[in-house]
Amino acid sequence: MIRAILMTAVWVVAVSVTGAEPAPELRATTLHDGELDLAELNGNVVLLQFWSTYCATCIEELPTLKRLHKKHGAAGLEIIGVALDEKPRLVRKVIAQQGINWPQICDGSGIDSPIVAAYDVKSTPRYVLIDRAGNVADFYVRPSELEQALDTILSAD
Repeated sequence: MIRAILMTAVWVVAVSVTGAEPAPELRATTLHDGELDLAELNGNVVLLQFWSTYCATCIEELPTLKRLHKKHGAAGLEIIGVALDEKPRLVRKVIAQQGINWPQICDGSGIDSPIVAAYDVKSTPRYVLIDRAGNVADFYVRPSELEQALDTILSAD
């Protein structure tokens, strides 16, 4: 019985480590009127940043994201912001004030956005890490783990 339990535990761990699933489709117009298709970013590592202007932690983490973007951009890191705000103008204001230069999506639907549903986002901030093959590497990467997770996935080539 114990052997069966241990074998099941090993199988579950092996599946969770190697069983990457494709990232949900993401096609949207950015706040700068550009079209974004996640599938076109295959070959890059993508960090989806689900955030909102009314989330103090989200705003506090922007400098860290800027630093990571600067550090890893040349190695193929792309960050895509998905703002859960209902007023895109507020998002535009914050990204201008903060000097954010990665694409931002805000469809004005807030928590009811189809993108939020596709990625099962329940709160902000939330980060999803997608590998170069377009598979989800981590659905719930924590901000404190971003640096290490990015170092690992970017060096996995």
